[in-house]
Amino acid sequence: MMAIKSSVDRGSIKIKDLGSSETDFHYWKKQTVEARLEALEDLRKQFMLWKYGVEQGFQRVYTIIECS
Repeated sequence: MMAIKSSVDRGSIKIKDLGSSETDFHYWKKQTVEARLEALEDLRKQFMLWKYGVEQGFQRVYTIIECS
């Protein structure tokens, strides 16, 4: 099984009670747009790796030209 690469800072993870007043919505609302987009991109990469087993790279387009 492939390991998932992530840019998550494991040192900043906090464990909270389920009854804590802060919700996921409030947490993400406090984050900058850049941080939210970075987290979204990390989730997209993890999904692609889990679903298809590959990291997405540049798509290549080949054109066959008939030479005379």
